[in-house]
Amino acid sequence: MDCLSQKYKRNKKWLFLSLLAVFLWGILAHGYGFMHDSFSHDSLNEFNGANGGNAWKIQLGRFVIPVYKAVFRTDLTLPWLVGILSLLWIGLAVFLVIRIFKIESKVLVFLIAGIFTANITVAATSATYMHDFDCDMFALLCSVLAMYFWRNVRRGGLLGAIFVAISLGIYQSYLSVTIVLVMFVCILDLLKEKGFKSVLNVGLKAVGMLLLGCIIYYVVMQLVLNVTGIELASGDSNNLDKMLELTPRSILLLTYYAYRDCFSRLVSVISPYPAALVKGTTWLMLLAAAAALLAGLWNQRLSVLEKLLCVGLVLLLPLGMNLMYILTGGEVHDLMVYAVWLFYLLVLLLLDWFGKHCDGKSKPMNCLCMVLIFVLLYGNVQTANALYLKKDMEQDAFLSLMTRVLYKMEDCDEYVPGKTPVVFVGNSDQLNDNISGFENYSGITGSWGAWTAGMSEDFRCRTYFQYVLNNPALIASGSVWEGMQTDLRVSKMPCYPSDGCIAMIDGVLVVKLGSNS
Repeated sequence: MDCLSQKYKRNKKWLFLSLLAVFLWGILAHGYGFMHDSFSHDSLNEFNGANGGNAWKIQLGRFVIPVYKAVFRTDLTLPWLVGILSLLWIGLAVFLVIRIFKIESKVLVFLIAGIFTANITVAATSATYMHDFDCDMFALLCSVLAMYFWRNVRRGGLLGAIFVAISLGIYQSYLSVTIVLVMFVCILDLLKEKGFKSVLNVGLKAVGMLLLGCIIYYVVMQLVLNVTGIELASGDSNNLDKMLELTPRSILLLTYYAYRDCFSRLVSVISPYPAALVKGTTWLMLLAAAAALLAGLWNQRLSVLEKLLCVGLVLLLPLGMNLMYILTGGEVHDLMVYAVWLFYLLVLLLLDWFGKHCDGKSKPMNCLCMVLIFVLLYGNVQTANALYLKKDMEQDAFLSLMTRVLYKMEDCDEYVPGKTPVVFVGNSDQLNDNISGFENYSGITGSWGAWTAGMSEDFRCRTYFQYVLNNPALIASGSVWEGMQTDLRVSKMPCYPSDGCIAMIDGVLVVKLGSNS
C-alpha cells in the first residue's frame, strides 16, 4: 500500500507540473488566439460543424470528430473552450511522455511541455483551423496513449491499437507521433543494453499494434460509411487515396524528398531571430545528439547487431517523422508534421541518458542544448503571437472592405436582399499582406483574410455573409456562380471601387472585386 501511495503521489506531482508547464507555454504562445474570433479559411465554413462540416470530416475518413464534438463540446467553434481543451490534451500527452521515458527533472518537463505546445504545427492549426484544434490535440493524446499502453501495460498492444484507430479517425498524420516515440524507446533501450532480441521483440509488437490499429480504423470507417451513406472523398489533398497511386519508383523518389523536407523544416523554422542563428542552433543540437549517440555506440558491451539496429533506427527517424509526405504523394503541410518537432525531444532524451552514464561530464553540453531549445521555443512563442495578430488585422480589414461593398450592393435599385442572387468575382486589390515573413505557413499565405473569406468560392462567401456580416444575401452557387467567373461581360467590368464594378447580369447581381480569382 505504501508503494502504491508513493507512486500515486509521484504521478500526481508530475501530472500537475506537466499541466502547469503546458498551460504556461500555451497562454504565452496562443492566449491571443484563444481570446479572439479571427475566423478565416476552413474555419469560416466549419464554424458550425453541423452545417456540412461533420459530413465532410467523415468523407475524409475522420469519422471520430463528430463523436468527439458530441462528447466534449458543441458543433460551434468557441475559441476559449477549444483552447482550454487543447492545452488539457497536450498536458496529458506530456505527462504520459515523461512517465514513459522516466523523466525526473522539472527543467526537462518544462522544456518538453514547450516542445509539445509552442511549435509551428500547433500555431498554424490554432491560427487558421481553430475548429479542428482541440480535435487534433486529442488525436495527439490518443497517439501517445497508444504508446503508453504498449510500453507500460502488460499485453497493452490491443488497447494501444484501439487508440491508434481513434487517432487515425481524427487526423491521420498523428500516426507518426506513435511511430517516432516507439523508435525513441527502442533506441534508448539499445543504449541501455536491453539486448538485441528484447528490443527487436518489443519493436515487432509495436508494429503489430500499429497494423492492428490501422485494420480497426479501416473496418470501423467502412461501417460508418455504410450506416451514414456518405462516400469517401477522392482526389482531395486531405485524403489518403493517393496511396493507391504509389509505385516503387515514386516511393523511392518521395522517400528522398521526405528526408529533405524534414531536414529543411528543422533548419528553416520561421522565427524572429536571424536565419543563421536558427540554423546554427539546430546544427549544434544535431551535433550534440550525435555525440551522445556515438558515446553510447562506443560501448564495448553492445554487440554489432545492437549497434547496427540502433544506427538503422536513427537513420529511419526522419522517415517516421515525415511519413505523411510519402502517403500523400508529397502534399504535406504544417498541420501534418507534428512529429518532426519531436526531434528536440530526442535531443533532450539522448543528453539526459548520456548525463546519467558519464559521471556528469556532459553537464555543460546538456545546459547549452537546454538553453538553445528554450531560445527556439521563445521564438516560436513570438511567431505564434505574430500569426494571431496578422489574422486579427486581416479580419478587421476585410470586414471594413466588405461593409463598404455591401453599401454599394444595397444602393443598386434592382437588388433585393435575400432574393436577388449574388456572385462575387476575383479578390480585391485593396488588401495587402500587412505582416510579411509568414507566407510559408499553412493557412497564412499572403493577405489570407481576403482569399479565405471565399470571394472566389461560393460556399466560403456564403458562410462569410451568414456568420460574419449576418446579412441575408442570397449567394448563387453551382453553374450560375461558375458561369459568371468566366463570362465575357464580367471580364469587361472594372474592379472595385470603380463605378460599374457592380452590375445586374441575367438577373444576377455581379460584384467584381478584382481581376484575379
